[in-house]
Amino acid sequence: MRKSAHTALYFIVLILVAGCNHGSEEPLASPTPHIDSIDLSFIDNPDNSQADTLKLILNFTDGDFDLGLDWLNPGDIDSPYHAMDYFIITSKGLAQFRQSIVTGDARNHVLLETDHTGKLASINALKNHGFETPFYNCLDYSQGSVLVPGAFVDETYNIVDVYEGNIFEVEDTLLVKYNDNHYNINVEFLVETNGLFETFDWQELYCASFDGRFPLVSNTKTNGVTKSGPFTHIRKSKSKGELTYSMTSLGFKILFGRKTIKLKIQIIDRALNRSNVFETFPFTLE
Repeated sequence: MRKSAHTALYFIVLILVAGCNHGSEEPLASPTPHIDSIDLSFIDNPDNSQADTLKLILNFTDGDFDLGLDWLNPGDIDSPYHAMDYFIITSKGLAQFRQSIVTGDARNHVLLETDHTGKLASINALKNHGFETPFYNCLDYSQGSVLVPGAFVDETYNIVDVYEGNIFEVEDTLLVKYNDNHYNINVEFLVETNGLFETFDWQELYCASFDGRFPLVSNTKTNGVTKSGPFTHIRKSKSKGELTYSMTSLGFKILFGRKTIKLKIQIIDRALNRSNVFETFPFTLE
């Protein structure tokens, strides 16, 4: 009987120890990121010639912590994280093609790779080929440089250089489709009008956006800090982090003043899993 009592006591101790060890481990979390909470503050700069700051502090959970993009890594500016797709004018109409980054080119030019024949869809080329094109706007066009095979252009394009292999550098206004996976944090502004909240589209109105790319944080150790531009990240644990995003603008008070606004925020991991859309409480800047 004494032996049985000792055996029972031994197993009770084992169960208690196992329970303590289990409780000390962080529970498994989903590999899809989740925004748990957001703290928001507005920093009014007394110098009107300097930008004000709208600061977000996001607390989030991600099971595999597969988060962040690196501007210096060609793989993080190439597909599927590339900025935009371009168009070629073919005999059958417009064909859409993704960009491919020229590795080692510090200017981050892109090369259009396609088996089709045609001409690069600049705003002037579209008009010359009889397309009814929208007036210039920041949603449909982009101004910048691309590298394309010589067959895609002619003397009507703004050619600024020619490289080995019959590759032409073109600087023009080009028809594009922006890639939704280019940024890993999306910020939508909504303004209350007559009791209803409507999206304030920075891109359409001012050719600007507060969508951003926070840096690679997957390799950050617990309690480690990663900083890049307006972003600061603190890794809280194996699957939890805190991301601070300081958005700056001279126009916050001018555009919103005493208006009631709110934000919708979403983050995206490297596997393109999208988090919940976190909606802040309505607030004013004054």
